[in-house]
Amino acid sequence: MRRASAPITFIMLAALLLGTSLFPATSQATWTSGSEGPLDLPVLNASWVDPDSSPMLEETPIPGTSSNAMFAVDITSDEVLYQDSADERVAPASTLKIITALTTLTALDPDDVIQVSAADLVDTTVYSNAQLLADDEVTVEDLLAGLMLPSGGDAANALARVAGGVIGPAPGQSPLDRFVEEMNAIAESIGMTDSNFVNPDGPDHPEQYTTARDMAVAGAELLEHELLSEIVESPAWEITVTGLNARQYTVENTNLLIGADRVHGIKTGTTGEAGQSIVLATRRGDNQIISVVMGSEGRYVDIETLMGHLDDQIRWVEFGASDDFPLVQQAQDRHRFAFLDEFTVPMLRDDIGEVTAEYEVGALRNPALPLRWGVVVFLEGDEELYRVPLFRTFDSQN
Repeated sequence: MRRASAPITFIMLAALLLGTSLFPATSQATWTSGSEGPLDLPVLNASWVDPDSSPMLEETPIPGTSSNAMFAVDITSDEVLYQDSADERVAPASTLKIITALTTLTALDPDDVIQVSAADLVDTTVYSNAQLLADDEVTVEDLLAGLMLPSGGDAANALARVAGGVIGPAPGQSPLDRFVEEMNAIAESIGMTDSNFVNPDGPDHPEQYTTARDMAVAGAELLEHELLSEIVESPAWEITVTGLNARQYTVENTNLLIGADRVHGIKTGTTGEAGQSIVLATRRGDNQIISVVMGSEGRYVDIETLMGHLDDQIRWVEFGASDDFPLVQQAQDRHRFAFLDEFTVPMLRDDIGEVTAEYEVGALRNPALPLRWGVVVFLEGDEELYRVPLFRTFDSQN
């Protein structure tokens, strides 16, 4: 179980009062050609990215599932919930389009317009597509929707061709190859440690692989970007084509769980070698969970079985004046104090009954400023779990 000494909101408040900054200056990612893209993609600073991190639940196969690899992480609390073969190499299929989308936005603006070429098109009897035609003129934003929702290989090719040209191919290198090269650089930069990509749309290739943990890293990075988050949680998207082929049409999300309770993305994938895969974002309270199923015979059965397994053994506990701690709620009502921060943490259901809380409110330090500072300490037995700072907004004598 993760232990914490002080929630970040309290630290941030102290920093603001002291006039200091908690966040180091960031630098733009630079291309080998020397040009710069519009987005930063910093390394994901989370302990769960490390393959040596320990999951909350036992690493044993879940009965009723068929996947080659599974992984689940609470990215809000930085807790690995479950893993099974999470660091074994698997074929990514179209889940790699998460990296295609991220790489695109380091080079292109969503409002840029791309003219589709005949070479971008795919065999629609074989490959998923975004219904594009040669000479279509489409914004990057709509092409990203065509990439992520119907999993369009044609959209992937168009985006990679143009973005690769902007990034700047080396002499004799095609824009597509330059884009794929940058995909691998982006993957490494965000913390993916065992992935290699050779195309932007996901067909099987002997040198193309990833891991379930790496795809969770990619999913977590995608959720940092407002546009991509909006796209992947949309059941459908209207694409507008201008130019000679001007028209409007709707593409639908291949993720059949979109619209289900607490689901908000991210991407499916299917090929002969990869089997069925899904990277799924869900919510438990205010916490975001990413679950990954790779190499499945039935991804929706497996992902729902995985989430059921988590919910059977884990409960998301709100540390503060919540229904999880009714005595703290009663004390708050009686003494009229407010928390500087409240947060939710996954806990094994068997451990919750052992958690207790103690609170203390200090003396009034300045009568002109009637605030009493204090703390609630949450304990598991005699072991301290968390300290949550609070303040009391009146003098009890008045």
